[in-house]
Amino acid sequence: MLFRSAQSALADAIAMDPSHAWSHMLMAKIFLELKRYREANSSLEQALSHAFEVRESPLFFLLRAQCHEKQGEWKEALSVLQGAFNLPGVSKAAPAGAAGRGKAKAPTPEERAQIFIHLATVHNELGQTPEATKIIVEAKREFHGTPAHAHGRSRCSPISARSEERRVGKECRSRWS
Repeated sequence: MLFRSAQSALADAIAMDPSHAWSHMLMAKIFLELKRYREANSSLEQALSHAFEVRESPLFFLLRAQCHEKQGEWKEALSVLQGAFNLPGVSKAAPAGAAGRGKAKAPTPEERAQIFIHLATVHNELGQTPEATKIIVEAKREFHGTPAHAHGRSRCSPISARSEERRVGKECRSRWS
C-alpha cells in the first residue's frame, strides 16, 4: 500500500515535470518493489531519454540489473553489471579528493557494495562459480574494515575461503534485492 501511494504521488510530480530524470529513476525503484518490471524498465528508459548522464549513475545500472534479475534474465543482468563495474570508482574506490573532477559523481560505498554482490550473485546463477568467488574475494579486500563489510558479514557470515563457492549468492541474494 505504501509503495502504491508513493507511486501515485510521484506520478503526479512527473506529470508536472516529465523531464525530471531522477523522478523517473525513483519511479523505476517503486515499480521494482511492486514487481512491475516492464514498467520499471520503461521508467529507466524515460530517465535516460531526459538526461543521458544517468547512464553514468551506478543507481541506473543497479535498477536495470535488478529488472533483469527479477525476470531471470541472468545474461542481460551480467552485461549490465559488467558495465556498472567499469564505471569510474566502482571496481576500485576513487582516491580521496577525486570526486568532482569529472562529470560523474563518485559512487557511494553502498552502491559499490551492491554492484559487487549483484555481480557475484549473477555469476553464480549462471554457473560461473569461479568468477563469483573472484568477485567475493575482491569485495572482501575492497570493503574490509568498512561499514559495508561489517553489514555484509552480519547478513552473510560466516564466509570462509573454502565455503565461498558453495555459499555465494545463496545467502546474500536477498541482502541487496
